[in-house]
Amino acid sequence: RSQTHAIYIAKVMMEYVRFNSPYIQKHCLIDWYSAGGDSLGPTQQAVIQAVAQQGADTVTGEGEYRFFSTPSAKVFEMLKDGMGTEVVASSFSYDDKLPNGTRAVSALASKDEAGNVYINIVNTNREESKRILIEVEGVNNSGRNVVVSNLVAPSYDAENTLDNPDNVKIVTESRTNETAQVEVTIAPHTFTVVKIEAPEVQVTVPSAPQEFLAEAGDGQVTLSWTAPAQAGGAAITGYEVSCDNGSTWTAASGET
Repeated sequence: RSQTHAIYIAKVMMEYVRFNSPYIQKHCLIDWYSAGGDSLGPTQQAVIQAVAQQGADTVTGEGEYRFFSTPSAKVFEMLKDGMGTEVVASSFSYDDKLPNGTRAVSALASKDEAGNVYINIVNTNREESKRILIEVEGVNNSGRNVVVSNLVAPSYDAENTLDNPDNVKIVTESRTNETAQVEVTIAPHTFTVVKIEAPEVQVTVPSAPQEFLAEAGDGQVTLSWTAPAQAGGAAITGYEVSCDNGSTWTAASGET
């Protein structure tokens, strides 16, 4: 139920994605709230806590309940819009280690069909922030919009409660990047999602179709052409033809 468990969930889910494996950790969506821990135990944590109000029966589920989201629920929320459809290779130039020899910072990089790049980062160091420079191979990130979402908590063992449901919360900021690399600072013991948005494509009118031919027939004409040299920055989905100098147009039956 704490920030610590949420960081564990984020790191484990990143590894499942990295290895293209279904996420098989058992999680209950809603569980009864009890002080000090879940009914399901610390490794099978519910992501939403149900707090029984006066007169409610936790055996039958009858009565009035109030709800709040755990830090783990915040992680699921961040991943929902913070990961692409294709995992891409990533590496660190420096492998930072904790005193016990485990890696302090883990990352997963992905991209979507629109060209947005996502970097999921977990910092398990409870004391130190980490300054990270993100470099996308072959891409100058200057001028791109960067969205950074952080799971923010007052301490590594902080929890949400019914009275303070946003003690652990997501804080998102957006900025225009000014350099080829993207610099972010990862707070101690937290989960961060960095989205590097693809540049906007300026769509213009395509150039004229090429190799246009008209073959006369018996009361009809067969037209053919090849695609324009310049598509105008977007996919061409069809063509229209006119036989009256542009007064009326008819959709062509083929792509050429």
